[in-house]
Amino acid sequence: MDALKLDSNCPDDPDRIIEMLKRLEDDGKGEGDEEGSGLEERLRDIDLDRDPDVLWDALGKAEQQGFLSALKSGKFSHSITLLEPWWKPEIKKHVEVLPPLEESNLDHHYTTSLSKTKSKIPSLIDKVPPLMAIIKTAQPNPAVKFSIVDVLYSYAYTMRLYNFTPQDDPRQASETFLALSSVISKNITFQSTDTVAHTSLNNSMEQKDLFNSREFSCNILLDVVEIINGFTSDTSEEVSFVSLALSDCHRLLSRGLKALRQEQGDKDLEKKLWLAKKKVDFLLSWSNENIQTLQSVASFILAIHHQELLSCKMHLTEKQSLEKRWRGPNPPPRKPLIEEL
Repeated sequence: MDALKLDSNCPDDPDRIIEMLKRLEDDGKGEGDEEGSGLEERLRDIDLDRDPDVLWDALGKAEQQGFLSALKSGKFSHSITLLEPWWKPEIKKHVEVLPPLEESNLDHHYTTSLSKTKSKIPSLIDKVPPLMAIIKTAQPNPAVKFSIVDVLYSYAYTMRLYNFTPQDDPRQASETFLALSSVISKNITFQSTDTVAHTSLNNSMEQKDLFNSREFSCNILLDVVEIINGFTSDTSEEVSFVSLALSDCHRLLSRGLKALRQEQGDKDLEKKLWLAKKKVDFLLSWSNENIQTLQSVASFILAIHHQELLSCKMHLTEKQSLEKRWRGPNPPPRKPLIEEL
C-alpha cells in the first residue's frame, strides 16, 4: 500500500483509491469475473482509517496489476495531486479566491500553503568529504561534469515518475534510477554535452516500463538546467541545487539498499546499489568544488532541449495529420496492384 500513496498529506487517500478502483471495475464489466465477489462487498467491513493496508490485500492479483498499469499509463492523472519539483524557480502565483474558513483553521491553512514548496527541498547530507580525501592523488577528469548531467537527468526523471515520493517504494525507485543512469549502472563516461544529453533521452525512451512520452523525456533536460543553475540560501551559506539533488540521490540509494537487505534478496543488486552510492558521493564532492565548471554546460543543454522539443512537436503534428488522412491510427490496407478479372 505504501507504493500507492497518492498524497501523504491528504486524509482521504483510501477513498480516492477506492473511487479509482471502482472505475476500473466498471470499465472491466462484461469481461468475466475472475476475482470473486464485487469490490464494494469485499470492502464493506474494512476500516480503512484504522488499517489502510488491508485495502491492497483485499484485491485480487489481476485487480492489483490492472490498477498499477492504469496508474502508470496516466489514466488517473486527474485524480492524483502532482507535486511541484522542489528545484523550480519561485514565481509569483495568481491570487486564488478561497472558500470561508473556520477561524481556528485559518493560521494552519496559510502556514501549510506558504511552506509547501520549501518542505520539498532536500537537505545536504552530513559530512561531505573534500574531493582530495576521496581521490588522494590524481586530479579528476574535467569530463566528470558530463557524468553529473547523466545522474541529474536520471534523478529528475525518477522523482517525477514517483511524484517526488520515491520513499514509498524505495527498492523500485532505486532500481529505476539505476536503469536510467548509464554512468551509474554501466560505468559509461561521456566527453560532450550533446552525447550525454541524447544518450539520456534515448535511454529513457527505450525503457518500456518507465517511458512516459517523448515530450516528458525531453522536458527532463529543462529540469537538469534548473537544478544546475539553482541555489538556496536558507542556511547560513548558499548551497547549490546540484549538491542537494546528489544528496537526495544518496538517500534514495540508501533507502533502496536498506529495503533490499531487509528482504534478504538479490545480492548482485545490493552490490550495484552500494557501488552506485559511492559514485554519487564522489560526484557530490566534485560538484561542491566545481559548480562553476558544471554551470558552463547549462546553456548547451537548454539549446538541445529547445531543438528536441521542436522536433517532438513536428513529429506530433505529422502524426496527427497522417491519422486524420487515414481516419485512424493505422494506414488503410493497400489495394492489390493487379485485380483479378
